[in-house]
Amino acid sequence: MELKVHAKTDVGKKREINEDSFGMVQEKNLYFVCDGMGGHAAGDLASRTAVETIREHIHSCEHDEYMILHTGIEEQLPEKAVYLVESIRLANRRLFNLAVEHPALRGMGTTIASILLDGRSAYIAHVGDSRVYRLRGNDLQQMTQDHSWVNELLEDREITEEEARDFKQKNVITRALGTRPSVKVDLRIEEVVEGDYFLLCSDGLTGAVPDERIKEIILSVQENLEEAASKLIHAANQAGGPDNITVLLVKVVKPDDT
Repeated sequence: MELKVHAKTDVGKKREINEDSFGMVQEKNLYFVCDGMGGHAAGDLASRTAVETIREHIHSCEHDEYMILHTGIEEQLPEKAVYLVESIRLANRRLFNLAVEHPALRGMGTTIASILLDGRSAYIAHVGDSRVYRLRGNDLQQMTQDHSWVNELLEDREITEEEARDFKQKNVITRALGTRPSVKVDLRIEEVVEGDYFLLCSDGLTGAVPDERIKEIILSVQENLEEAASKLIHAANQAGGPDNITVLLVKVVKPDDT
């Protein structure tokens, strides 16, 4: 599989510390973005610990029974999907244990948006409100659903789209890594075609820049992912930069035939 990849993170205009992190295991075609919470060092620690844990787990012996967190459903999923989901669960367990051992860290956590590309399949796993998008041709599609209070209210039709834009508790998330001993990881499996773009991002981008503008920026630069990432972050900062901003772009130049 031939891919082009570029990632960039920025503290934004309002925050003093960047609590976002991103990670790559390029030999496995695995990419992920984490947005920490808990304030100052705790949020930064949470996102970095999640990135490091997932990277270490993927690099480790994939059949080490100690590393597998069995739930009984794994046999129904492709092997690569199992490794991805279980690495996220392991990060959750490690973060939760850290907070138990160190009371000052209680309340810390992190979102995660991740993608693992294998053959002609994309395994997309996430927790929280960091997102994965796919741009195919001129169609930008959000591939994840936010685990957030405002999104739940929208789904239950308790508020309108217009009310959601001005919702004061927009950043309140309902699911994160590290806040509980176990976590539900949403998994989506999609077919990959040549020319697909995948965007992984924290809500510092999506909370400031409309989807239509995100699409325009990516389409305007096409092959230059570094320029696209810079322009996306610039657009978020122009809109006030209220949060840390992380973008990770993957272009599928040529998928595997197998």
